[in-house]
Amino acid sequence: MDQKKIALVYPSYVSFTSKKSLEGTWIHHGISSIISYANKMGQKVDLIDLRQLSNWTEFENAIVHYDIVGYSILSQDLEMALKSIKINKAVNPDAKIVVGGVHVTVDPEEFIKKDYIDFIIIGEGEIAFSNIITDLMHNIIPNRIIEGQRLDLEEIPFIKRDLWPEEMATEFHGLDEPFFTLIGSRACIYNCSFCQPCTRKMFGKKERIRSPGNLVDEIIYLKKNYNLKSFFILDDNAFQNRKWLEGFIEKFEESGIDSRFMMSGRSDNIYKNRDLLPNLRELGLSYVFVGFESGSQKILKYIKKGTTVEINEKAAEELQKNGIGVYANVMFGFPIETKEDIKLTVKMIKKMKPTILSPTTYTPYPGNYLSDEYEKKGLIFQNLGNFTRYPDRPKIKGVKYLYINWTIFKLQLYLADSYSDKFKKLIFYSYLHLNIIKFYLLNYLRININ
Repeated sequence: MDQKKIALVYPSYVSFTSKKSLEGTWIHHGISSIISYANKMGQKVDLIDLRQLSNWTEFENAIVHYDIVGYSILSQDLEMALKSIKINKAVNPDAKIVVGGVHVTVDPEEFIKKDYIDFIIIGEGEIAFSNIITDLMHNIIPNRIIEGQRLDLEEIPFIKRDLWPEEMATEFHGLDEPFFTLIGSRACIYNCSFCQPCTRKMFGKKERIRSPGNLVDEIIYLKKNYNLKSFFILDDNAFQNRKWLEGFIEKFEESGIDSRFMMSGRSDNIYKNRDLLPNLRELGLSYVFVGFESGSQKILKYIKKGTTVEINEKAAEELQKNGIGVYANVMFGFPIETKEDIKLTVKMIKKMKPTILSPTTYTPYPGNYLSDEYEKKGLIFQNLGNFTRYPDRPKIKGVKYLYINWTIFKLQLYLADSYSDKFKKLIFYSYLHLNIIKFYLLNYLRININ
């Protein structure tokens, strides 16, 4: 059997910067799970996190001796990933390159036509990547395109957090360090048009959930081995399954761990299970991230959210009544959205007075229903660069981005609780405003010069 040196690369778009945003510090759970599963199968896989490097020379030196190199690619990381792969092949032409991840799964054709990519995994990567390693070690050439197999999430060993030192040192809205993120499920039963069918293509239609006991066992492991002080359960729909929630409350209470934590949930599920909020608050629940998305019923219906403005407001009220902070996400930037729709969202947020407001503009990630529609209609600005979720540039033609940015700025000022915070918002949104104007100007010049 041929021994191979193997690595997985995280080609984050914030690599080589000092940016300490969530993207700059949080771990990549997909890569982590693939490494943990490979280790379980007796395969040593190293991590190369470009965010921990300073430049491309460091990457060349780090990657040159690996025989098998995997790249997990998110849409926002596409440019960085492709550049990394080309450099990888230039310094080591014999290296076998494996790509996978959400972007690869929703748009495999983009990678099939690139002859410098050896293997393409569509869907989940734990079993598929491990099988590729086994085959190559036995001098067997796998198929170039491989459908990933879905597995019981409890078959994946707990993530080795030493690989990701930055996350533990992250300060996240007052939650104590060391701070950790966890994932307890895969797949989503909902049909939001700004997300689906990407999630179904990646993880399937049926939600797979780790048992409450298994998730709490990981929290105990993190407390014992890394002195966990706070954590965030990242699952979008943590409030969906009442039986699971009750089990989590029971198991976490039995653990005796004193820790503040955060969860995510839909407004309808939070309101449906509002009687469990006091128990969760007593155990340390400090914030809930909620995708309210809009205060316009027309927009909620358009994006197929399946919730109502009334339920949004009731869910926020129940969280606040129980002393739980509301981390409110709203999304602007749809072609059918009018100034009146935007004003309705502002009205909803002002009524809620969330602890934290996370405003975004719709991002046309490849493969979701809305981006497919806008692509066919020619509404997506070309040369977007990285697909970031931030409202930092125009993305869709016909959207009032300058008005949206001005509206968000005023809303953030309204919610700011100090003059220093107001000043920071002024600087940040002034920068965004200039960035949007610059984008329109360059786009105008490009069209007219051509």
